Amino acid sequence: MQVKDDSGQTYWLNKNTLQKQVEHPGVKIFAINKKVLKHKAEEELQIQFSGIHDRKHAILEALLGLKHKVISEVSSKRIDQVYKDNAKKETPNA
Repeated sequence: MQVKDDSGQTYWLNKNTLQKQVEHPGVKIFAINKKVLKHKAEEELQIQFSGIHDRKHAILEALLGLKHKVISEVSSKRIDQVYKDNAKKETPNA
C-alpha cells in the first residue's frame, strides 16, 4: 500500500508486517528475478556453446599442425635452394 507522510515523501507499507520502505516492493523482487534469470541464461548458453567450443579447439589444433608442416616444408625448400645456388657458384664452367 502506498502512503505519503507529512513532508510529501512516498512510502510503501507492507500490510502484513506494517513495515515501511522507500522503494516499491516489486523493484526488489524484479532485481532478484533478473539476476536469477540472467545466471540461468548464461549457464544455458555455455551448455549450448560447449560443442562449438570443442569444434573450435579441434580446428585450431588442426590449423597449428598445418602451419607447422607448411613452415617446415618452406624452410627445407629454402635450404635446398641455398645449397643449389652455392653448388652452382662453386662449380667452374667449362
